[in-house]
Amino acid sequence: MNVHRIQIVSAMLLVGSAVGQGALGSVKAVDLGGDQFLVTFTFEPPADMNSVNLAGTFNHWNPTALRMQAAENGKAYTTELTLRRGRYEYKFVVNGSEWFTDPDNPIRVGPNENSLLVLGELSAQTAIESGRTANMPGQMEHPPEIKTAIDGPRLCGNKSTRIFGVQFHFPMPYITDSTITFIAKAPHGHSAWLDIMTPSSRFGYELEPLDKAVTGLDSLIRGITLDRKEFPSDATYLFKYSNGESTKSSVDPNAWSITSRAGQPVGAIIEPSVKAGRIRLIENLHSPDQSLRSRDIYIYLPPGYGDTYTPSQLAIDKESRYPVVYLHDGQNCWDDPSEPFGHGGWAINLIADKLINSGEVEPFIAVGIANTPVRLKEYGPGEDILSADSHVYLQFIAKTLKPLIDEKYRTLPGPEHTSMMGSSMGGAISFQGAMLMPDVFGSAACLSTAFMFKDANDKGYTELVEHRGKQPVSLYLDSGTGGRHQDGAPATRAMVELLKAIGWQPGFDLEHFEDEGADHNERAWRARVDRPLRFLFGKD
Repeated sequence: MNVHRIQIVSAMLLVGSAVGQGALGSVKAVDLGGDQFLVTFTFEPPADMNSVNLAGTFNHWNPTALRMQAAENGKAYTTELTLRRGRYEYKFVVNGSEWFTDPDNPIRVGPNENSLLVLGELSAQTAIESGRTANMPGQMEHPPEIKTAIDGPRLCGNKSTRIFGVQFHFPMPYITDSTITFIAKAPHGHSAWLDIMTPSSRFGYELEPLDKAVTGLDSLIRGITLDRKEFPSDATYLFKYSNGESTKSSVDPNAWSITSRAGQPVGAIIEPSVKAGRIRLIENLHSPDQSLRSRDIYIYLPPGYGDTYTPSQLAIDKESRYPVVYLHDGQNCWDDPSEPFGHGGWAINLIADKLINSGEVEPFIAVGIANTPVRLKEYGPGEDILSADSHVYLQFIAKTLKPLIDEKYRTLPGPEHTSMMGSSMGGAISFQGAMLMPDVFGSAACLSTAFMFKDANDKGYTELVEHRGKQPVSLYLDSGTGGRHQDGAPATRAMVELLKAIGWQPGFDLEHFEDEGADHNERAWRARVDRPLRFLFGKD
């Protein structure tokens, strides 16, 4: 199988200085655009040599295939290669048998200390400091069931996974005990690549045509099967399509589950299980009147949620309906190990799986609404904090997003089963939404809430509560106490006292928690997010 693969670790060419056995070397790269680089290798070998060759992962370590040419000074040898964005190991070969690590490149990998050339997307310093790169999984033969699906009749009309007429009765990627298979539908005239990402490395594989009746770029169905035993457990993936002039990244529409990395959706690599929830994606949802920027919507479906996409061998419930919580800053809510801001995500999907499987909470659906660059405007009190009609973001959730979710998924649509949750400004908009729309949102969980903001008339959340009075909604409020502003703890305490004075009852429809010493960040919210989830969905 003629499939190319690369490993991408850094956005920079990793070169430095070092002393090496009387030899000198260097590598220079010129970005040609379209993921292509013109790379010049230079090596000045020690004396007593007859030939100099370049060998590496780009030529299968052939020690004689790439002969370097003598430079004008008569001492150095050079050669040029056009390489794709990626990770390449290399060495210089003198007299056909003496292998030299590049003395001017301090980055070495593997037991043979191969020099590492990286053209990629993370910072060079990160790659240097981490010192970690995962091994690239090897390519395998397609499993029999994939071959059957490819070679079988082209069926239409069934709701199982279908890619341009090829029907698969299983979600993607397809995982067996020993293999992982990825299949993509490429636009006509485009090459297709699989981009595998881990916290420290990226792998790239060019996907091969699967439709044997069509060849080259005319083939729309592309795929690859990789060795599961070598596969990093923390990997995610995207597809990339290129026509030579531009490259576009795409989330696999047939992924069993997606998640987020660095604020963007990516495919998750997990095996379907009745014990694991999964996340679906609605890309670039916008309001009908274009009053809000479009945004991605992440939908967490709990363990046991079954639909037409569920593998038939899994005994999954396809009838039950579920309560729903709407999450603000939705791209930050999942299992990203580092973003945002180095704190990692809330890991709500993992924590929810644990709470549901242990029977501590009822199964629920969580809808993560991604934020936009105008987050403060959207989450703030608006022109009039006392009016829901004037708040564009709340109207979008109530009148566009919620009806869509209720239509596409098996929800319990009533207010007693619908809640909002968020932190900081996300906590503020959750509080405001519940107070103004109790007929839509029957509860709200507000973490580290930013109660200091005012509307255009200088009215804030205190005036909102005083104006609205006791509402039939349940409220969870918390804060830390760390940092210069104590994570807003004084304002949260004051709001709790006001709510109690108006009629909310702790232990019934009000809960307040103070996390001593906790700061205002995702790490702190992740550590205690089980509390609001228990408040919203705990079993009586």
